[in-house]
Amino acid sequence: MGEAQAAAGANWTRTVTLPANTAVEYKFIKKNTDGSVTWESGANRILNTATTSQMVNTSWK
Repeated sequence: MGEAQAAAGANWTRTVTLPANTAVEYKFIKKNTDGSVTWESGANRILNTATTSQMVNTSWK
């Protein structure tokens, strides 16, 4: 999906287009300065998409 863009403070934003009425699994990663990645802990997140635009606010686990 590409890289997120830095917003003010410690917040990051990303706009994506997803199919309506669908359960989508996702997980965040952090890209380290050496190029390696650190995966977020825990199970995948699940987002049930709506039929219209929606905003999701969440934080790193």
